Amino acid sequence: MSSHHFVKEGQEPALLILEAISDGQAQPFLEWSPLVVVSFDALAEVRLWGTKVDALIVATNKLSPETEQWIKEQDPLTILISDPLHSILFAALSHLVEQGERAVNVMCSCNDEHFKTAESFLAKIHIALFDSRFKWSNVPNGRFEKWVPAGTTFAIRKIDQSQSIHSQGLHDRASGLESDVHGFIQISSLLPFWVAEAF
Repeated sequence: MSSHHFVKEGQEPALLILEAISDGQAQPFLEWSPLVVVSFDALAEVRLWGTKVDALIVATNKLSPETEQWIKEQDPLTILISDPLHSILFAALSHLVEQGERAVNVMCSCNDEHFKTAESFLAKIHIALFDSRFKWSNVPNGRFEKWVPAGTTFAIRKIDQSQSIHSQGLHDRASGLESDVHGFIQISSLLPFWVAEAF
């Protein structure tokens, strides 16, 4: 984790941790010293890693003496108090856009609220959502192409429920869209959409 203490240059996607995840899940994202934003719900887990946190999102400014002491040790650390009318994710993405970040990897449960909030920021910042199984990427131009080995599974999430999505090299399976052979697959639509890959 020591590399994370180098000066951040803003070239790597920021890392936003909304919910507690394992050190193993976070490690690949931390290797290049991203800006790290953590929600209070995930703080106890992240503190165990010894990772430098750049911003903490809380619902109130009333924190325990132990947390206050940790904040002093992390200095400089930005404290973001979330607006009761908006979600934690909204507060975090607003902060990242204000900081000029161009991309962010978000560790969360990837529920409907997360997708809808993320979609409201897509014109300002590139967002990838990660849960324990999948990486969800937005496809803003409506066209996704990739070389994959046979048996690779994808999932799709429409932004507009009426939109049509077409695929080549993929077939419907119980687990999702699966590639039958090694080679390029293509997923396309006239509108943006989300595509998920196992990671």
